[in-house]
Amino acid sequence: MSRFALEALQLKAVLPAGAIRYPQPCSLADFDKAQLVVALNESEHRPMIERRFPELGDRITYWDVDDVEPSGEANIPAFVAASIAAGAPA
Repeated sequence: MSRFALEALQLKAVLPAGAIRYPQPCSLADFDKAQLVVALNESEHRPMIERRFPELGDRITYWDVDDVEPSGEANIPAFVAASIAAGAPA
């Protein structure tokens, strides 16, 4: 998780599980366990997914939500709005 997103969430007294650790690469086993896989930023994540896991194809749902604005501020409202629109718990 970006430090900007983490800082913005902490200001709202939200500490996501696992936020303290560094990001870890995923494996095919991770995708096999998941019922839903969402990549927040399609332009950032699609090339990486297609390069590492070409067999996943349509298993990934891509959104177009930046976690950090160009100003460096976390884009928490856009993430929450996209989550709610997709039916994820708020």
